Amino acid sequence: NNLMLLNDVWRYQPESNNWEVLGEGTDAMDRPTTREGMSMVTSDKGLNALIFGGIGYGYVPMNDVWRFTMSTETWELLEVVEDSNKKRKK
Repeated sequence: NNLMLLNDVWRYQPESNNWEVLGEGTDAMDRPTTREGMSMVTSDKGLNALIFGGIGYGYVPMNDVWRFTMSTETWELLEVVEDSNKKRKK
């Protein structure tokens, strides 16, 4: 199996038709681990990106949330708060 998971972020600039890598100097411990199948959305009018979950090497499920701040090109691990609605009766 030649599966290779990545954890890089790229931005496309349509005006110049160029791609640029973001957060290149970020330490490996200050960013999400490599994964596939995560969910990603932008927030705050595109100023931040959020990722949730995914699957890492060895098919290990992830249950973490990270925020990428575009202006500083940095990642932040966010605290996951248990949903109180989870305990409701079905």
